[in-house]
Amino acid sequence: LCFHASPKSNIDVILPSTPYSILDDLFADTTADIMAGGHTHRQMLRKFHDRLIVNPGSVGTSFATPPPNNLPMLSPWVEYTIIETIAGSVQVSFHRLPMDVPAVLEAVRQSHMPNSAWWLRQYQT
Repeated sequence: LCFHASPKSNIDVILPSTPYSILDDLFADTTADIMAGGHTHRQMLRKFHDRLIVNPGSVGTSFATPPPNNLPMLSPWVEYTIIETIAGSVQVSFHRLPMDVPAVLEAVRQSHMPNSAWWLRQYQT
């Protein structure tokens, strides 16, 4: 099952510390063994009863942990996750690759992307 934040909402936050009582509510209507969502932009693998919750991270907008001064700051890498089933066993592997931040920032400056000034500030320390 894939979703943005949770199966119930586009803005729910699922963290390693989210209590089971909240997860029970968020996933009450689901039966999937593996559930993937990414609203927090932070890689995570969490066991939930006999199921897995996976956050694959983000390509280009992975957040620093914790965000400095409670403001989002983007990390200089891309993240992705590979989920495989091999001989009946599920394997989850997290990956990071370096990102050419100056090239990305220049491409944003040259674009007509909405909110580009806000987006560019996320890479400033």
